[in-house]
Amino acid sequence: MAKISFGENITTTAIQMANAFCAVINGGTLMQPYVVDQITATDGTVILDNEPTILRRVISSATSQTMRTLLESAAKSGNANNGQVLNYSMGGVTGVSRKFEEDGVTPSRTRVVASYIGFLPANDPQLVCMIVIDEPQVPYMEASSIGGYWVSKIFSDLVQYYGILPDLTTKTGTVPDIVGMTAKDAVYTLGQAGFKAYAVPSEDTALVVSQFPAGKEVAPSGSIVILYTNMTTFNDDKLYKPQVAVPNLIGKRRQDAFDRLAELGLLLSFDKSQCTGLIDTQSVEEGTLVDPGTTIYITFPSPSPSPTPEPGTTAKPEVTPEPDQ
Repeated sequence: MAKISFGENITTTAIQMANAFCAVINGGTLMQPYVVDQITATDGTVILDNEPTILRRVISSATSQTMRTLLESAAKSGNANNGQVLNYSMGGVTGVSRKFEEDGVTPSRTRVVASYIGFLPANDPQLVCMIVIDEPQVPYMEASSIGGYWVSKIFSDLVQYYGILPDLTTKTGTVPDIVGMTAKDAVYTLGQAGFKAYAVPSEDTALVVSQFPAGKEVAPSGSIVILYTNMTTFNDDKLYKPQVAVPNLIGKRRQDAFDRLAELGLLLSFDKSQCTGLIDTQSVEEGTLVDPGTTIYITFPSPSPSPTPEPGTTAKPEVTPEPDQ
């Protein structure tokens, strides 16, 4: 029940989530979603013409206004501020849900689904965008931020396409180029420039090898810059974990491979429709050094088809001769 209360382990599609989100921000009415707007024949005859259809009211207009204000605040100065669009007011919220381990019950500590949903303009919503990223390769604590960057990029194009006029002036800044600095110095430098960044204590002396957004890009002030160091690992232990060597899995049973990889902090994945017999291939060669949390994909041999007897014949049972006495 604790997990259900904040949405984890609930299966829903992106369009269902976007539809519910629209009801929260549009004044409180749940609409019938549709994908195709209109279908016309080659002669111009309209075959299908979808129109907005109200299903029912789910919250009051006053509550909807309050939610828009809260979501705008989250996008302006909260953990959803990576979705900001220059010179447009908007609202948004982030989400991170863990996947399950091999047993189908235990939430994974490294494999997550990150999402971001936003809308603009904040005072008169016209566009909604939701981005879902499966297992983003960013430090765990940054997973909630990564989707906002792409929502911002998409919105920046859509406002031009639909001719939506700017409604404010966004305070911006130029992201410092901090590649080559220690993580501790990079966080300080970004903070002085009006941006946010995080580095766990074990990475303070590590060197930054990449950043996102890149140095010298213009971005909304206060937005998060993701750091990658030469010690970055994708786990939520907030501790550096050295790379491990991938073991040989060829010829092993599935459970034996799972147990061996689990000992090393690695993950196993395979096609569940064909997973009998002994492993015949693995996606990462034996001895390759990888980060903890890396997924190793394996395959199994295809089952051999049973021979089909010719018409009019009867398969003869095999007879095993007895050994000589």
